[in-house]
Amino acid sequence: MDLDDPAALAVSPTVLSVPAPLMARFERARRNSTSNTELVLDALRAHLADLPRLVAEARRPAAADAGEPFPWRTSAQRGKTAKVRRVQLPIRPLAGELQVMDTLVGWVQQQIGAGPRSLGGRITRSEVVVAALDAQLPADRPRGRRPRD
Repeated sequence: MDLDDPAALAVSPTVLSVPAPLMARFERARRNSTSNTELVLDALRAHLADLPRLVAEARRPAAADAGEPFPWRTSAQRGKTAKVRRVQLPIRPLAGELQVMDTLVGWVQQQIGAGPRSLGGRITRSEVVVAALDAQLPADRPRGRRPRD
C-alpha cells in the first residue's frame, strides 16, 4: 500500500485470538499504553527480526522424555495437558498497518517453512502477534510472599 494512499488511513477493526494468560499480562501492560493497537504494534516493532524464531519456538512441542519415540503428540499415558483458553483481543489498526502485519505473517511463513501440510499448518496473524507480545510483555511473577529487601 502506498503511503500517500488515503485508503491506507482507514481504520480496519480486527480481532486477534490470544491465550488467556497472555491477555492478563497484556491488560497489565495496557495501563501504560494509549491503546491495544499501540501495544501490539510496539511489540511487533521491538521483535521484528526475531519473529520467525519466536513463532518457531512457540510451535515446538513441549519437552518429552528422552525415550519418547513420538514427541510431537501427547498421549493419555504422558498426561493430559490442559488446553489453554483463548480470548479475543480487539485492535483498530489502519488498513496500511494491517497490510504490513499480513506481510510480516507471510515473511514468517516463508522463513520457517510452515505450510498447510506441515505439523503446525499455516501461520496466522494472531500467532505472530502472540509471539511478539509474549516476548515483549513482562512475565508473571510467581505468586506468594515477596522477598524482603
